[in-house]
Amino acid sequence: MAITIHDVAKRAGVSPSTVSRVISGNSQISEKTTQNINKVMKEMNFYPNSQARNLAKGNSNNIALVIDANEKASFANMFFNSSVFGIEKIVQENNYNLLITNNNDSGAKKSSVMKLLFESKVDGLILPPSILTTKLIKEINTHKIPFVVLGESSEFGDQISYVDINNKVGSKLAVQHLKDRGYKHIAYLGGCDKEIFSENRILGYQETVGKESAHVYKCESNKEAGMKEALKMLTKKECDSVICNDNILAFCVIKAAKKMGINIPGDLGLVTFDNYPLAEYTDPELTAIVIDTYAQGEEAANFLFNSMKEHSTLKKTLLIPSIISRESTDRDKNNE
Repeated sequence: MAITIHDVAKRAGVSPSTVSRVISGNSQISEKTTQNINKVMKEMNFYPNSQARNLAKGNSNNIALVIDANEKASFANMFFNSSVFGIEKIVQENNYNLLITNNNDSGAKKSSVMKLLFESKVDGLILPPSILTTKLIKEINTHKIPFVVLGESSEFGDQISYVDINNKVGSKLAVQHLKDRGYKHIAYLGGCDKEIFSENRILGYQETVGKESAHVYKCESNKEAGMKEALKMLTKKECDSVICNDNILAFCVIKAAKKMGINIPGDLGLVTFDNYPLAEYTDPELTAIVIDTYAQGEEAANFLFNSMKEHSTLKKTLLIPSIISRESTDRDKNNE
């Protein structure tokens, strides 16, 4: 039979209400009585119901990470998983629980976020920019629930706090790296999905090479579209180097170059965004702009807890990416 608060009170020689006050952290109970009750609870292996305790304190002890997933594959995305690990680390350090919920509630009267708000199940929210609406932001603010967005929003940027990667700087790093290695005509492949991170990568590329010198080849990130656009790009012979929006497109460029007898890095330099999943396993190994989504998750969670404690003002954070140089841009080594 489970130990109850009444069993603890009986052994400690106090009333159940006194035990309840100790559990809730009531400072009016003497230190001696508090120590005695805590000792008895430990001896009896009694663990207070955390939900009841938190409700008594006026909080849920839960943080919700909301995602916008239309299919199971979205949960297998390694960048999503990396962000979750970063968030979970900070949540645990603050003795909170992390709830993950999908906002894709087709047919439901209320979205999962609305349910969490109306049922007072969370003390803070981490949201994707894709689900933001004027109505949702107003509802969250009405309930006075702190929130942070995991990614930049072009539409609601002045109304939210967000943490993202500085993708414009990432492109500038890639362009400068290629220029330092003697490449002069740099193209960009990918980014047709109208995601703000892709738009920023292209913008950073255009600003660095100059719009009159820019060659942007937009396509979806899959094998078929990537191969078609890579062959088209290389056939035009406009570039001696390429920055790819992701590893899939970089892999397509490698295949297209081999098919056309183009040597990488001797004839063509190649840089990819994201180190994972393929960059260090391709032949040649890919120079990569490192997007640290783990740090992004950590930063978002840290901001959220600070906001919960101090009611912080709106904050925009863009994390600076780094670059790993590998064989795909090592022209000097290739010419030895």
